[in-house]
Amino acid sequence: SDEVNRGDLMMSLQTKITAFFAILSACLVVALIAIGLFSFRQYSIAASAENVQTATEIVRGSLILMVASVVVFALVTFLLLRRLIQPIVDTAGNVGTAVQRAIGGDFRTAVEVRTQDEIGQIAGDMNRLLGYLDDGLNRIGREVAQLTNHAPSCKGNLLDTTVEMVEA
Repeated sequence: SDEVNRGDLMMSLQTKITAFFAILSACLVVALIAIGLFSFRQYSIAASAENVQTATEIVRGSLILMVASVVVFALVTFLLLRRLIQPIVDTAGNVGTAVQRAIGGDFRTAVEVRTQDEIGQIAGDMNRLLGYLDDGLNRIGREVAQLTNHAPSCKGNLLDTTVEMVEA
């Protein structure tokens, strides 16, 4: 059942991004069609009145409006995509920090779970892994200390401390 949940979570971010682009693309297409239809109507009116200057202005205005629509679409896409990607970037940085601290022997670092999708799942799994390693190394250290009659030191890397007790 855990694998099914992870599959559902994987679909959630893919679904969000797909829906995001589908909606924005549809909005852009609708805006461009509306501008085109309105411009064609206005152009037809001006052309039938044989007003070439007005028809030219309508075409120029339509082109400017279409380019502006594409620019606005690109800006909105950039801002919303940035909002979707920021939790991924933040979680990746936090996981990297947690790994570096774990390498140094600190398994108590927690990665903030900011979302309920697969990125949040990764953060939660990382926290569970670090907790499991911390508990396991502490238990092993206590057992080694008891077996070797050495007091475990609380400083430094848990794994290094345990190895030092074994080698002593």
